Amino acid sequence: MEAPSPQPEVATAPHSTSAVTSSPISSPSSFAEMHFKVGDKIPIEISHNREVKSKRLLAKIVGWFEGSSLLVALPQQTIHAGLIKVNEQVLLRAFTGKNAFAFNTTVLKIEHFPFTYLHLSFPKKVEAVEVRSSFRHGVHIPATIGTDGKADVTGDILDIGMTGARVGTAEPLTNENPIRLATQFELHDVPVSLELHAQVRSSKSVPDEHGTMHHEYGMEFQNLQPNDRLILGSLLWYQMQMHPERTA
Repeated sequence: MEAPSPQPEVATAPHSTSAVTSSPISSPSSFAEMHFKVGDKIPIEISHNREVKSKRLLAKIVGWFEGSSLLVALPQQTIHAGLIKVNEQVLLRAFTGKNAFAFNTTVLKIEHFPFTYLHLSFPKKVEAVEVRSSFRHGVHIPATIGTDGKADVTGDILDIGMTGARVGTAEPLTNENPIRLATQFELHDVPVSLELHAQVRSSKSVPDEHGTMHHEYGMEFQNLQPNDRLILGSLLWYQMQMHPERTA
């Protein structure tokens, strides 16, 4: 058993109601392959019959007993609000290194002393998806690109990954770095927004069928915040499950 860690916060992030299912791009994995450490943050997604749809609870790993129980700490007010109850099934996702993991588990017990934590059933099945540093998934998401001292430019995110994106614009960026990439979209009918800092690493101009030039920029994300990583990871997982043919 690992030693307990301080209580975590609650973070706003996209909510998924789907259980983990096999797909051509996911594969069985093991609990050990997630390489959890005490204090690691992990999002807990509440099952579909709960009224809370726009909030993901962010817990911290307290410890585990192999084959028996996984312990995670939550803020006390979360339990008092009735967001999680005993015998409820929840979905946990983890993004470690170059892999994304997901597994279902059940709340076995809720403890309040000496801090608030949950006993979760030990996962019997873990799904894994490899997310390489060069991985990109094709999308079409409207975005706004801002640069210091210049008017914002509208465009579209053409593909996206955990480390960067390819963005297309009708007009060129006159001042390329640093970039502020802002976008809004929906995940499982939940509105989500991102505002990321990036550096342009490549650019090219591409004519359309009418000969009009369009501009594309390869961007590398800078200083991603934990909640940004959660949102990006959830977006990629959703896209890979729904549109595996767009994986690049």
